[in-house]
Amino acid sequence: MTQSEGLMPRPELLSAARLLDEHRDRLIKLATGILGCPTLAEDVVNDAYIQLVRRQENSDLQISLAYLLTTVRNVALNARKKQLRERALLRPIDEVGNVETIRDPGINPEESVLQRDSTRAFYSSLHELPAPMRRAMRLYFVDQLNMRQVAEAMDLSVGKVHSLIRDGLARCESATRNE
Repeated sequence: MTQSEGLMPRPELLSAARLLDEHRDRLIKLATGILGCPTLAEDVVNDAYIQLVRRQENSDLQISLAYLLTTVRNVALNARKKQLRERALLRPIDEVGNVETIRDPGINPEESVLQRDSTRAFYSSLHELPAPMRRAMRLYFVDQLNMRQVAEAMDLSVGKVHSLIRDGLARCESATRNE
């Protein structure tokens, strides 16, 4: 193989890039419909393309428009779930500043006090966890990494990450029940 042949992109990657270029507007429109933000939608389309290219490198996968649309839709749905989860987790702290004023208007005052105490106990126990356990839980639940990705980020085995998350949840749940 000559040096110039080594620099040539693989034909299947070219076809994936062409497919993306030809249908970019449609893909962005699809992701925007799910996310409500064209800027995030562009990021999702690019992330989906990167996922497909990585899958192609490891197999003889042929990409069709339907496959590309499905991948963009799935990545957009995952991004939307992450948005909703982050808003639910961060909104009370960002907007209010402390857990004492977080209330659900649909519950009675007694339940509100119990919920507040339970939330306070949960956050308190979360902050008392050892740093590796707290980091593993944050990467898994907030950053939505899978356990393999958490293991890679923390340079640990998948089994160790599973143990950290399981034990962290057990400690937080125990503290919540004890309040």
